[in-house]
Amino acid sequence: MSDYLSDLPLIYRVSFLLFISTLLILFLNRIFIKKKFLIDDKNFSKHKKFINLKSVPLTGGLNIFLIYLLIYFNNELINLILITVVFLLGILSDAKKLNSPALRFFLQIIFILYFVFLNNINIQSIRVEAIDQILLNSKLFALFFTTFCILILLNGSNFIDGTNLQCSGYYFSVLITFLFIHEFYDFYIEYDLIIYLTTILFVFMIFNFFTKSFLGDGGSYFLAFIIGIFSIKFINYNENVSPYFIALILWYPAFENLFSILRRMIFLKNRVGKPDNYHLHHLFYEYISKKTKNKNNFFILNGTGLIFTLYNLFIFLLGTNYIYQSLELIILIFFSIIIYLTLYIYLKKKLSIKFK
Repeated sequence: MSDYLSDLPLIYRVSFLLFISTLLILFLNRIFIKKKFLIDDKNFSKHKKFINLKSVPLTGGLNIFLIYLLIYFNNELINLILITVVFLLGILSDAKKLNSPALRFFLQIIFILYFVFLNNINIQSIRVEAIDQILLNSKLFALFFTTFCILILLNGSNFIDGTNLQCSGYYFSVLITFLFIHEFYDFYIEYDLIIYLTTILFVFMIFNFFTKSFLGDGGSYFLAFIIGIFSIKFINYNENVSPYFIALILWYPAFENLFSILRRMIFLKNRVGKPDNYHLHHLFYEYISKKTKNKNNFFILNGTGLIFTLYNLFIFLLGTNYIYQSLELIILIFFSIIIYLTLYIYLKKKLSIKFK
């Protein structure tokens, strides 16, 4: 961490981050709106006009990214460059300069693969003996398997970023869970990083709550990448912890990615790579809107993301009771998936949705 911050007491560092993050996002909002740059225009995107109340600047991701660089600018240069490139791929998508999902995915593979290789950050075990032997004996397999998992997380995080507090609230819950286990378990954890990310994300969530800022693809990619890498390091340093604990706290974006791809392949064969309004949070939002007969209700817009956040936080904290026990964690994962699918089928039926 930067020398001018690392020697300060934690409370001062957090206060500084709260202050500078608030100022920065206000400044970015003013500039972006004035220059009409990276504005999430509800009239441009079919995917986003479903829920947006108005045009909103995509400043959340840039704010989080710039504060991260401010804190860690003296880290390994090559790592910062690779992290920056992953973030910029999202920014280019936000700016409608990189519209091809296939090209974005290909570029993500290249840079994430290089990051994983350079830092030797591999998933070492999933507690399935046959696969663990391959992970142990084949560095190439471990490299591609780890890269694949991070890719799924990145793109799934973009999929769940559909209502206020949806993606940011999800990762806020993940960070809170890590702080919780740090408090009650004797694990190695990059505590300062988690505190910093939690603080910066909290500031963004306030602005997002009032629809003053969105994460954008850059923000969702960045959060997923940083927290995904942190999670792999955590499980590798704390070998007694079941890898299914990490699977539990990261299941939602990963499953959303898989489910959306399968749904599009089956029902929307010519639109597999295109965004749509058939994600679970979209259906939930539309169902509540119809029940209350108010599509632009402030409380529904935020309540959808908040309900998903609180549910996931509950499941994560419940999972901390079984942090060493793979079977119990797998049961929790399957329970969450069953809840997801049951709710999806129910909402689809109630809304009489026909995929098109």
